[in-house]
Amino acid sequence: MTQAQRPAGQPAAADVVASRPAVPQLNPPAEVAQASTPQVVMSPIAAKPAPVGEALTAQSSVRFNAVAPASLVDARAPDVAAPTPGPNPRALRPAGTEVRAAEATDEELAARGKRFAIDAVPYVATQAYADASRALSVAYRARDSSQDQAIVDAVFTTWPSETARVPATTVAPPRARRLHEEARKAIAYGDGVASAMDLELKAFGANPRDPDIAQFLALLHLWTKPSQPETARQLALFAIALSGPKRTARADYWNTLAVASALSARQNDATAAFLVETALSTSLDRSCRAALRAYASYGDPLRTPVQAMLYRVRSQPRGYAYPACAWPQY
Repeated sequence: MTQAQRPAGQPAAADVVASRPAVPQLNPPAEVAQASTPQVVMSPIAAKPAPVGEALTAQSSVRFNAVAPASLVDARAPDVAAPTPGPNPRALRPAGTEVRAAEATDEELAARGKRFAIDAVPYVATQAYADASRALSVAYRARDSSQDQAIVDAVFTTWPSETARVPATTVAPPRARRLHEEARKAIAYGDGVASAMDLELKAFGANPRDPDIAQFLALLHLWTKPSQPETARQLALFAIALSGPKRTARADYWNTLAVASALSARQNDATAAFLVETALSTSLDRSCRAALRAYASYGDPLRTPVQAMLYRVRSQPRGYAYPACAWPQY
């Protein structure tokens, strides 16, 4: 295009090139020629075809992905090297970023589990305690096992706390179960409560809606030194509520609630929870042994509740058939 054909006000290509800030050389030409591998500098801006008349120095082996400005106003700073991602991109997540449980790091799962235990569990436990009050009241007032069916019905009925919102956007049940089994093995192999607690908190973070995980986490809070009975009590109520109708088949959850209640100075609740366990249990010998182990471990706070449970079992017509439910002679 001749100067006469160029629209008025449009600068010549040579003028544009001359007015653009010079692109600095990253290395002297002699040093670049000696490099074994050419350096590639990528621009964070998408590449465009250079306009006619664009001239870039081709004397070195350095390749530039440059963008020619459309006008003098659009001139930009020279290109810079793009940052190289680190070896662990997860560590670069901003604080508070919600990620899928299946993709979260162990540290993120543990933090999430602790957050659920602080924020969600007390709220659901308060609702669950109100729902459990009818079954606890019937069990506490009953004189013998003739009221067992009424206790079972009160446990089986739908509880509003079953549908309480647990603030978890994503869950990973398979990963949660794997961590849960690792925590159980840590206790079985004698690795210590602290190791199991760490694993179970991660499992709880991966799936806080799994009642077995919440129940085992409650037990770990009882077994830690010193024990944390109020947290264990809340987790036990949380687990019972999330079990839905299946809570009638989980007598051991009520055992955990009874022990945690006794250690929280809730003697009447502890007695009632043991009696609910008695009404639900399919193995009274097993339930009695668990209650007696708790008494052996924690002593006087469990004495009255455990005695009430054993008396209820022994007062049944076939109470003599459960030798483990006799009060120990010591």
